[in-house]
Amino acid sequence: MQRLQSMQWRVDVTFSTAHSHRLLRPSVLLRLELDDGSVRLVELDPESFGMLRCAVAELLAEVEAVKSVATRLQARSFVPAKSIDSQENPDHSLPESDQ
Repeated sequence: MQRLQSMQWRVDVTFSTAHSHRLLRPSVLLRLELDDGSVRLVELDPESFGMLRCAVAELLAEVEAVKSVATRLQARSFVPAKSIDSQENPDHSLPESDQ
């Protein structure tokens, strides 16, 4: 699986073309360099870039949710051999070992 090594971006605005003199058309240009040295160039219109941005934001939220669940599960994996009940043990000392 390839990994993103670096990314550069810019926004270009086309003011006019040979067919139309009053055209304002922005586009987002992304230059993605991958860890194998290859480069991908991507040009997106604002609507497509907005969809990409939202999809990435949703993906990041899902990654954070998975990290949170993993952290909670990892914290739960440490369970003491015996629980300490404050009513049975008012001075909060550790219970005697069964050995």
